[in-house]
Amino acid sequence: MNTVETLAPLPPSTIIMTFHGEGVYAHKSLLGFQRIREYSAAQGNRVNLICILDCAEIFTTQTVKNYLHRHGNSTDQIIETGNGSPSASRNIGIDHVKTEFAGFLDGDDFFSANWVNEAVKLQTNAKTPTLCMPEHVVSFGRHIGIQPIVSSREIPKAQMINTHYWVSSSFSRTDIFRRHPYNETVGRQAKFAFEDWDFNLRCIASGTDIEPVPQTYLFYRRRDNSILQEHLQFNSLIPPSDFFLTLGL
Repeated sequence: MNTVETLAPLPPSTIIMTFHGEGVYAHKSLLGFQRIREYSAAQGNRVNLICILDCAEIFTTQTVKNYLHRHGNSTDQIIETGNGSPSASRNIGIDHVKTEFAGFLDGDDFFSANWVNEAVKLQTNAKTPTLCMPEHVVSFGRHIGIQPIVSSREIPKAQMINTHYWVSSSFSRTDIFRRHPYNETVGRQAKFAFEDWDFNLRCIASGTDIEPVPQTYLFYRRRDNSILQEHLQFNSLIPPSDFFLTLGL
């Protein structure tokens, strides 16, 4: 007699979405999250949602609230802040997470539907602390291109201070984000910037590996007026951290 193996559901997870002035892109990104949630639910896995409205303009705010009114559930949260800081927004989001695993999406990001389900699988099988990234980043808008994400174990550490090989939309165990909060001293028109680059390097310095999740994709909007472009305009630098000590600097 043949038996059908029943896979145990994966642990629940939380996605933190940060919103500022995304406008119509916020709606598309929320629909993308809905695809993630439904894909995971079909596998028996729950994905919670925390929306951070940080100095968000009226249209974006109403878009997020309308989505939660129509599609949200009792585990979802909306948090309104006036920090004007991606770092502070992400840290506040992590403070409200109640699941073992968590990840970030910007309010104009769009991930493949399998992103969270496959990231949780990688996390539960990882032998060492791991920060998950999508396997491919498809850029549109100001720049168009496809970037494959490479494991941090394949890149010499000395190269990591000159080039940022990863993205801000990562996924990991919640305690990693709590042990390494985003640096809130960086921001617009600041000499020290690139909070996601700094965060990724500090994770590596602590012994965390950055790994791409097979067959996952991030569709990433490149804008002329983004915080990243401001950082580049003002020749900002990543702040000093323990990562530099690993290089003897």
